[in-house]
Amino acid sequence: MLLVATASASSMMPSLSKTAKAQGDGRMAAVACCGADRSASIAALGSGTVLKGPTPVAVLDAASSVSDGALAVAASQVVLLEVRVADLVERGPNGLDQLRPLLQRSLRLSPTGPKKLLLLAVVDAESSELSEGAVSALAAQQLEELWGGLGVPEGASAFEDALELQCVFLPHPKAAQFASSVEQLKARFADAGASAYLFSDGRYTANAAALLESAESLNALPAPAQSTPESPAAVHAAYTCLVALDGATKEFQKGLSALKKAADASVVPDFGEQASALLDDALDKYDAATEALKPHKARAASRDALKANLRRALLPPFRKQVSALQKQTLAKFRQKLAALRPSAEVEVELAALRKDLTMGYEAQAEQLAPADKSLGFSDVFERRELYETFVQGCQAHVENLRVQGLYLPTKRVVFPVDFSAHWLMLNPFGKDARYDAVGPGDKPLFRPTASPMRLRATGGYKPSSQLQDPKRMVFTDKMMK
Repeated sequence: MLLVATASASSMMPSLSKTAKAQGDGRMAAVACCGADRSASIAALGSGTVLKGPTPVAVLDAASSVSDGALAVAASQVVLLEVRVADLVERGPNGLDQLRPLLQRSLRLSPTGPKKLLLLAVVDAESSELSEGAVSALAAQQLEELWGGLGVPEGASAFEDALELQCVFLPHPKAAQFASSVEQLKARFADAGASAYLFSDGRYTANAAALLESAESLNALPAPAQSTPESPAAVHAAYTCLVALDGATKEFQKGLSALKKAADASVVPDFGEQASALLDDALDKYDAATEALKPHKARAASRDALKANLRRALLPPFRKQVSALQKQTLAKFRQKLAALRPSAEVEVELAALRKDLTMGYEAQAEQLAPADKSLGFSDVFERRELYETFVQGCQAHVENLRVQGLYLPTKRVVFPVDFSAHWLMLNPFGKDARYDAVGPGDKPLFRPTASPMRLRATGGYKPSSQLQDPKRMVFTDKMMK
């Protein structure tokens, strides 16, 4: 697992090589930790250490220098890149672009090889307005674009065969949940029982001896040719540009502080105009200070960097202004919706209300964005969310009126038709015997419950009809039954 076990000049720790040799033919994994801010990575895996677990993991520092970082990426099976969600969404220099020099150099060192896992640790994800799925899709798109601009050497692995992207989301380092999120990140590398364990079934691992040999061969490759040192004039020009950039930035910060204070209190109607003025003043100040350096490339590069930094500084107050305008418009919508009276034309009135509020919001939002469209300030998310709230609120209002019987639409409505049959039963549960007199239509009901009475004639009386003597007729016990 140790990528640079043999490089005495490398910043990789020599103890890693001993660990790789100790594994013999066992399986190991190498993880290259990248990123300008690696607070979560260091908290979970440490720095330049070996992480004990079912599969030993060598943690390689890929942020010390481009040469060492490229070597670590080339020899690793997992690349752990930590970025802030704002840098990822805004495509800042500390986003996925941090991988560009590492991948360019590692591809020259090792054009082909097994597929690597790029584990993207997105920090402060809860502050983003995008869902985790949207952030993952955005990262995949940016990674593919980055790969396409690397100038991949002929015969190198294709993008689909070279990198696999997975995203893990962590809260802000000062959040209470940060520690538990770091433990979950560590479990991906050290806990075989975790559902997200990376090295199950031997994935993203290699034979320790083969890995050590590969790292030694990579380290033995000649370094790419260094560019010709810049002339003293170019160095002086670059220094002068940096000084001018610093001065313009400080002047910009003074005006930005006042603008932020006003933006935090309420919606500033001319926020875009003030932001454009601050930006233009800073750039003009830089241009004036570097007027004599036009032939040098450093002037244009520093100006672009200055503009990007100023844009990033203006973005948070712009987002606050858009959010405040969204809330203000939504409050106005709810107020007017509550005051709307029931009428036969309520849907037409609601459509007119939505149109008025939409036009008012768009007019105000247009004034919040700087005039320079290349800055990319947009309120697409807030606008879509606001319009969806308008539609849902109007639909709920109409349904509420319908339920109360105060409104019945006449268009695009199917009227229900009910069919029913009724009949009258005077005695559904039978007649009451107390009020049921005997009539001519009633049939007698008789059920004999006793045996016939038997008669016995007295002596000497034997009529021809063979009836018994009435004087001898007696009742037997059975007659009483």
